[in-house]
Amino acid sequence: MIARGCVANDIQQEFDKANAKSREELLKPKQKSSSPAIKIPMVRDYNPNLPNIRYIIDKNLPIVYSPRKAEIFPQGSIIPSFRK
Repeated sequence: MIARGCVANDIQQEFDKANAKSREELLKPKQKSSSPAIKIPMVRDYNPNLPNIRYIIDKNLPIVYSPRKAEIFPQGSIIPSFRK
């Protein structure tokens, strides 16, 4: 997960939260939110010479998720992907 760009401390915190819950609680069905999450795929043709798109997006997230643009791009809405 660290190789994917996740922060080691965040990973440990999430594992600790999961370990603190009982098995029964984790297996209970969850209520789905009423509004569907908006996902904006950023699809590019695969080319090994292209820069790491995920890194570029992550580096510039503070600009994209600024308060003025939060209505257009909700947190976690941009998903980079490649087509082959």
